[in-house]
Amino acid sequence: MSRGQYIPETLMNAVQEVEEAYEHYKNDPEFVRELDDLYRNYAGRPSMLCYAEKMTRDLGGATATATAAALMGLKCEVFMGKEDTDRQALNVFRMELLGAKVHAVTSGTMTLKDAVNEAMRISR
Repeated sequence: MSRGQYIPETLMNAVQEVEEAYEHYKNDPEFVRELDDLYRNYAGRPSMLCYAEKMTRDLGGATATATAAALMGLKCEVFMGKEDTDRQALNVFRMELLGAKVHAVTSGTMTLKDAVNEAMRISR
């Protein structure tokens, strides 16, 4: 059975790299041990917590991404529509404290759609 991948063509190489890395590392005992340690001691997994839709909507995923990047010593750039950076100013502040560079996108409607477009344009 073949699987479909419905992603922008500009992302295809990156998705293939991630897929190859996953296939390489998914059964590597050292990697699995390190991942389990991060789940247990950093992410608090497994836990009794469940998906919190309202909190996720209010906080968004970028703060979690900035947190993970800071832990791993990775560069993190977040693209958000200007409307969202204004509405989520506290989260923007947190991300910047964690070392992320937050880009407030002012093109178009200044929302998520335009932020995604800007991130794609910049990454080329």
